[in-house]
Amino acid sequence: SSVISLEIESLQVARHGPGDRVMKVNVGGKEFTTLRSTLLSCSVLKDYIVRAEANGELGDGGALFIDRDPTHFGLILAYLRNRIEGISYNS
Repeated sequence: SSVISLEIESLQVARHGPGDRVMKVNVGGKEFTTLRSTLLSCSVLKDYIVRAEANGELGDGGALFIDRDPTHFGLILAYLRNRIEGISYNS
């Protein structure tokens, strides 16, 4: 809906700031742990978080479930973390 779209666009959380917290993410049965701000830095993952929180769909222990193959998710998290910290692989 348009309300969720507005929430997604306006949702920004400073790294280690208010609203940031450690989150568990279950990707295809494999658990990852990261900061909420790391996930929110990616528009696709931000959409997952907003919808799960709005619908009360966070799983066991508040874990966000993403129904995808976990094989490369660790690399995606590393990329997002480095991008947030200003680290570039092309330096």
